[in-house]
Amino acid sequence: MNVLVIEDDPATARLLVRVLSRAGHEAVSCASAEEACERMEQDGPGAWPLCVIDIALPGRDGISLCRWIREQPEGELPYLLVGTGSDHSEKLSVAFDAGADDYVQKPYEPRILELRFAVAAKRITDRAEKKRLGEALEREQQLVAAVFETAPACIVALDADGHIAKVNDTVAEITGIEPGALEGAAFARTFGDDRGRDASIRDRLR
Repeated sequence: MNVLVIEDDPATARLLVRVLSRAGHEAVSCASAEEACERMEQDGPGAWPLCVIDIALPGRDGISLCRWIREQPEGELPYLLVGTGSDHSEKLSVAFDAGADDYVQKPYEPRILELRFAVAAKRITDRAEKKRLGEALEREQQLVAAVFETAPACIVALDADGHIAKVNDTVAEITGIEPGALEGAAFARTFGDDRGRDASIRDRLR
């Protein structure tokens, strides 16, 4: 997984990159929010599934960076993990409001970082799978809708009570009845043959 580390302290940045590399991630560090913005404008936020952001950055701080990321196209994609010292803990609620997903306390401990990165990776995987399933469901719904509307056969959709929720154009063409007149009618009463084969659908709607 590609990880963008935004940390102005070189020693801390090296620690983060080292722990991430040990976990099998490809990490790149930026010393400022401005540098990170340039990188994301070049690559797109979606190129960086995980961003580790120091809240107390010089110039534009980490909270402003979180807000900026969320405002970009595909800015909802990165998982934003902010780092904060005890003297900045009161800013956490502001950071979450700005779009942060989680935080880790400074000074960083490798064991704690490993745990937080593992949690982040799991949530990123879950988020990607949810997005994939949502897109697949949307495509399936579009296909069903297209078949429903264009199929050269009568298709009637019912609700849980057995009433007609929707009919396709073919039903309307064959019966000569506007779809709105059929919707809401009881299917068994409308299309059933309990009164003999000569009874028309139009008669049953009366």
